[in-house]
Formats: sequence, structure tokens, C-alpha cells
Amino acid sequence: MTGHLFCDYGLRMARIKIISNSIEFSATLDDTPTVQKLLSALPCNATANTWVEVRRSDKQPVFSRMMQTGEAVDLPVLPGMTLSTGNAGGIEIMVNGEVLPPLGPRGAIRRNVALDAESLLKKIGRAQ
Repeated sequence: MTGHLFCDYGLRMARIKIISNSIEFSATLDDTPTVQKLLSALPCNATANTWVEVRRSDKQPVFSRMMQTGEAVDLPVLPGMTLSTGNAGGIEIMVNGEVLPPLGPRGAIRRNVALDAESLLKKIGRAQ
């Protein structure tokens, strides 16, 4: 099952909506460290086969695999995390429920892309 998580932060609470295929689920969650980690994940969809790797600030990989067309994952986001991909035009990353433009053309290699919402939005001129 693949899906997307959309979040709306409120005062010490977060409202989430999870959409997967034809199922939609909404909930309100207390503001806890676990919820913050869940809400900081960035949904990533493969629009073409592509290798994707996420590394911690100490350069240790936390996620590395070949994603197949149609596959979706939530990329972990912690300070200093970076993303590398072998097909920049073959993945879609979502920030605040919005699909960002591709990181580059199909087949282009991108390394050490800062994996946080603010940096990604700055790259496309939509800083919050």
C-alpha cells in the first residue's frame, strides 16, 4: 500500500490526512517527538526507475535502494540529511502536500541535496 501524508500544524497539535488509493483517513495528533518525526518525513514517488540514497550528516546511509516506477516512500528528515539520486527527473518529492518540480532532468545525477523542506523550497524559489 502506498500513500501520502499531509499535515497542518496547530497549537501543540497536528492534523493529518493520509490518502492511499481510494481510502482517506484524517486524525488529530498530540505534539510529541514521535509525531514530529512522522510529520517531518517527505513523501517521495518514483515516476521512473531510479536509485535513491539518503545519508545522515556523518555520511552513513540510512536509506539506499533502487525505486521502481510507481513506488512511494517517506524519506526520513533529520538535521544534516542529504539525498542522492541517479535519475533526478524520475522522482517527485512533496513538501506541505505540494509536489515540487524535479531535481533535474531524467537521467541526471544529483548528489548531496539537502533533505529538508526549507532548503528544497528555496531551490525552487518558494521559501517559507
